[in-house]
Amino acid sequence: MDNPKGKVVYVCGTGGKTGYIFREAVRAAREGKSVFVTTTTHILREEGTITDGAEALKKLAPGKVLVAGSPDPVNDRKIVGFPEDVYRAVRDRADLTLVEADGARHAQIKVPYPHEPVIGEDASEIVVIYGARAAGLSIREAAYNPEGVSSVTGKGLDEILTESDVETAVRKGYVEVLQKRFPGVPVRPVKGAARTFHMILLAAGMSTRFGSNKLLYPIDGRPMYRIGADRLLEIVRKGALRSDLTVVTQYPEIVDGLKDTGADVVINPDPARGISSSLQCGLRHLIKETRLFGDDFIVVFAADQPYLKAETAENFMRALNKSSFRLGAVTDGTDMRNPCAFAAEYAGELLSLKGDAGGKRVLKARRDKVFLFPVKNEEELEDIDVL
Repeated sequence: MDNPKGKVVYVCGTGGKTGYIFREAVRAAREGKSVFVTTTTHILREEGTITDGAEALKKLAPGKVLVAGSPDPVNDRKIVGFPEDVYRAVRDRADLTLVEADGARHAQIKVPYPHEPVIGEDASEIVVIYGARAAGLSIREAAYNPEGVSSVTGKGLDEILTESDVETAVRKGYVEVLQKRFPGVPVRPVKGAARTFHMILLAAGMSTRFGSNKLLYPIDGRPMYRIGADRLLEIVRKGALRSDLTVVTQYPEIVDGLKDTGADVVINPDPARGISSSLQCGLRHLIKETRLFGDDFIVVFAADQPYLKAETAENFMRALNKSSFRLGAVTDGTDMRNPCAFAAEYAGELLSLKGDAGGKRVLKARRDKVFLFPVKNEEELEDIDVL
């Protein structure tokens, strides 16, 4: 029997595994523990991921989270698990090892196939995550392996799941099966946290065509930037959607103007590098603050759209939340416009953009995968570029 020094937790299921893993990892690191995050299948290769075993051993340290594994030979944006000897060497020096043990392509519920999940004999605990949004959706809409969920709940693919159905699927599909496979190992179902919409307001533009700093230009008695910020803060305070707001700027007036509003304000030290630099400043802030998790969305707004209504922005995010899409944009019927939205797995690609290549480059490369939200009032989408 394998007896590692620290606790080894395998996390399976769907609808919030990545978020759960990183919340637990950060909590343990803040307690001074060394934490090793890896996979037995494959996970996204985020910025800072270590892919060399010797380097992983050097980087593992008290109060730190190490994300490590071998490069995925099929997809260079992902990692797979280390070879067994490397995995054991790193695991045996960690106070806590967290292992993502199956995948579900962002579905909200699943019953695993026979080969899933991939769990080792070193498991101290098994956690089964299920989506906070599964109830209220049909099996076809919510499930990875819909036929499996249908078989254990006794419902048709187009029938709506209740909370009781979800609990039945988790119990019969995962818990009872894993208790038989791993007698004596605790198997704990956990409801995943609701996704967060991280709104980033870009307010660092140079206003080269406007003739002055347009973001400070008054409209109906308020600076242009403040109109957009106040409307997004209204969404945060309302709380119907789980959301937060980060404003990226280069201007001291905007920093001062947003003090004590509840918005995070981030300085872009080099806005001349283009729109991508502001987006990346906001994104790095979310990553540094350990807020961005697997089921979350990054929603990018432009501060020079003062006529965009809070209701429109919220309805766009609500509609995207109900869909299965991982990318989104509002549209005037002819083209994609701001705001636009990106699931957390696109963070790496957004961080690699250069110059004035904003997030729309990511969207335009995948037009058939973009959720389009029509806005009838074209004035709401108007960019104010000239006096």
